[in-house]
Amino acid sequence: MPFDRRDGAPDLGIEQEPFPPIHSAEAGTPPPAVLDAINPATREGIGGVICTAQSDLAAIVARARDAARAWGDLPSWQHAKALSRLRDLIAQRAPEIAETIARGMGKPLIEALSFEVAAVLDALDDRIAKASGVPVVATASAPASDATSSDATSSDATSSDATSSDATSSDATSSDATSTGATNTGQNPAFQVRDTTRAVVCVIAPVSSPFELAMSPAIAALAGGNAVIVKPSSSTPLVGSMIARLFEEAFTDFPALAQVVHGTADLGSQLATAEGVDFVVFIGSTRVGRKLRAALAPLLRPALFEMGGAVALIVCDDANLERAANAAVFGRFSNNGQGCANVNRVYVQRTVADAFIHKVMHKVRALKSGPYTDPFCEIGPLANGRGLQDLRAVLQDALDERAILVAGGFPAHVTGPNNGERRSARGQGWYWPPTVLAEVNDTMRVMKEAISGPILPIQAVDDDRAAIALVNDAADGSGVCVFSSDLSRAHQIVAQLRAGHAAINDLLMNSAVPSLNPGNGQHCTVHPEQSGDSRLDPGRTSSHPFSMREGLPLDDGGNAREAHWFPYSVAKLRAIEASPRKRVA
Repeated sequence: MPFDRRDGAPDLGIEQEPFPPIHSAEAGTPPPAVLDAINPATREGIGGVICTAQSDLAAIVARARDAARAWGDLPSWQHAKALSRLRDLIAQRAPEIAETIARGMGKPLIEALSFEVAAVLDALDDRIAKASGVPVVATASAPASDATSSDATSSDATSSDATSSDATSSDATSSDATSTGATNTGQNPAFQVRDTTRAVVCVIAPVSSPFELAMSPAIAALAGGNAVIVKPSSSTPLVGSMIARLFEEAFTDFPALAQVVHGTADLGSQLATAEGVDFVVFIGSTRVGRKLRAALAPLLRPALFEMGGAVALIVCDDANLERAANAAVFGRFSNNGQGCANVNRVYVQRTVADAFIHKVMHKVRALKSGPYTDPFCEIGPLANGRGLQDLRAVLQDALDERAILVAGGFPAHVTGPNNGERRSARGQGWYWPPTVLAEVNDTMRVMKEAISGPILPIQAVDDDRAAIALVNDAADGSGVCVFSSDLSRAHQIVAQLRAGHAAINDLLMNSAVPSLNPGNGQHCTVHPEQSGDSRLDPGRTSSHPFSMREGLPLDDGGNAREAHWFPYSVAKLRAIEASPRKRVA
């Protein structure tokens, strides 16, 4: 089905059609289903793509396996050459790609350019440099010199929401055999460890960052000598169609090496469990991820999950409150509050709580909501309407428990005794005003659940120990950001946390050092003895295409804000458009 520009949008330069399906159905069968693309700012249809039939999956996987044989036998420099073509296409079409993302899921154009297109270009640069033997140069300073050269592919889990927000780090292994150095004495025979490719990798991507969280793991898989099949979010089908076209043009010499399938969550599960798939990467919500994990377990199929977590932000009494407030507002409300690495809740020490909340309140009230076409827009609509009722229920629960509404509240189109939607709300878009709650406690849903949307709860605590206990009690695999002017104190807090990732005076959505972007969600593998995850099985001597490294974003906390945080402006947008790889103005 061709792209339907019913709203008069300009030609985006990339033909918006689905990846050509493999038709295996017999004559007389019903026409294929269509995924409608909806502009979340207006709720108007902007096109659609044809869904991939379940009956076609076997043929798609078979094509991928054939392509993987030829691709995996090539030397790494030829992989780099093909990936360079993909990089050139993305760089040339960066504005058009960003507009497709922003129009399809609602985020501001600045974020689509800076946090998605630029992140994919960085991932490609990193992989190409390593495959070509070119030294990798860090894009920004970092506390550890070796950390900036680590491979990184971002994963929301989460979002589902994935989420949140928001990234999965991965290393690609080579197919070369490497000796352990053992000597054959007769008593201890020598042996070799050979790292092999997975052959066919399935990537299931979320709506929170529909381009970056589909492309980055796919790039890692391709660089490791694998074929890849991407199942994009059903909420942004035109982004998936665009990815398919990029793959087709970049890999013309390798048909079916990188394919895209379109459909609902059920199709993703069917693909992940299909015979012939060797490895699965899932980035999305915990609820969906757990179901998929259960389905993969009997198959003993290795998989990497990046599921939605809840990032906590701790504000100590000696913190730079201006920086902490700017970080909390940007960390919660960027990406419309839907990334897996977004700040989910704040614990601020009681002696500075009033001053901190006052700063946050004024900053949030100054945020501008609107469509992506407004360069001053900082908050867009939710990507779809699925989370409206969850947000309503969470906010109502907090208010019923006597939380104080500092900013925002229910959107105008959520009214009535059950907060149902008015019929006249269809043209208003899925907007939810940036909302801040104070006087919350750890019994409220808003403090216990990973929220995908622009609601920020702030809880006052007595001291460091209380904040540490609350974060650890959550036990949800969340990350944490600690703000303190005393770096030694901040490190001591981090050392006592059971969080998966941490940052000091910075955010986990570390756009300034993209190669360190650690993601945030709950990382888990099915059958680590099959996947080779060294964190779960440290005794293994070999790695696998998706081994993980983590970085600790670290700042001295002296500056009040980072250049890529709010506010947005025409100047920032123009600077990023001029060079999409630059993440700060």
